[in-house]
Amino acid sequence: MAHTALAIAEPKYAAVVMEAPEQLDLTFTQSVRLLKVAMKMCETDLDVGFTPFAAASEVLAISLSELKNRSYEVNWTVMGDDNHQVQGKLSFAVGMHSNHASREGTSQENHESHSTSNHSH
Repeated sequence: MAHTALAIAEPKYAAVVMEAPEQLDLTFTQSVRLLKVAMKMCETDLDVGFTPFAAASEVLAISLSELKNRSYEVNWTVMGDDNHQVQGKLSFAVGMHSNHASREGTSQENHESHSTSNHSH
């Protein structure tokens, strides 16, 4: 049986969105329980008012407070039906072109955490 993985994130990793999203949607390959979500804006921790989800679901919607035109990084931890914890992160930017979001944007899980190539664009 394959471990749970993130299938779709909205906003997508490394996305630059013109309007701040009201929520973060994470869709997984199997039902998961969301154990942790942490969010940073330009290296500053943000309080997302997170409480762990008791119910398992393939689609998780996390409400976001009003976001400014900045770069954001979201770190998440979920647990699948097999009790395997999976961690991942993704980055996106609101209302701006962001080298940080495109360089750091990833949905790689902790057991696949190889570094992103360092190409100059």
